[in-house]
Amino acid sequence: IPFFVYIWSMLKRLMKKNYFMVKAVFLLAAAVLPLLLGSCSKKNVQSDAPDSETALQSYAGSSVTENGIKIDFDFTALNATMVYSEVFNMLVEPAHYNGKKIRVRGTFSSFIPNGKAERAYMVVVSDEHACCQQGIEFKLSGGCSYPKDYPPLDSEIEIIGTFILTQTEEGYDYFYIACDEITEL
Repeated sequence: IPFFVYIWSMLKRLMKKNYFMVKAVFLLAAAVLPLLLGSCSKKNVQSDAPDSETALQSYAGSSVTENGIKIDFDFTALNATMVYSEVFNMLVEPAHYNGKKIRVRGTFSSFIPNGKAERAYMVVVSDEHACCQQGIEFKLSGGCSYPKDYPPLDSEIEIIGTFILTQTEEGYDYFYIACDEITEL
């Protein structure tokens, strides 16, 4: 209430001096007042978005595929930004995922790294706006040959496999998904 009394007294003073200024102050007060009143609510506002614990349970549960494979981390249950974030988290905390069964969807990519003879295969995930991308290397078992046993480049795929964390000869962390199943979508 003191705020309104102050505004009213200011308006009275300004009305005597300049009508244009009174109009400007009144419009400014009318614009700012709803913001002030709306932001001072004591009500507990609830969001429709799940909290982090609920989101974690939705993809880090014990889902099972049609083939009976138990999935530890099902990234297909998350939106694109969350998948991108979790794949980035694999870079930061690979030990957290080591030995876990993972299901992920993305774009198939393949290339020969500089100075290597062996071809690398990746599932590439993007954030919601496709401005940021991150790839996870995967390896098929059982004498598969490229391109015969792999999907076409840039096709959408889903892979299921075990996250493997190892060390390079130089002592760096190296990880990939030992792929049990690959499906072209």
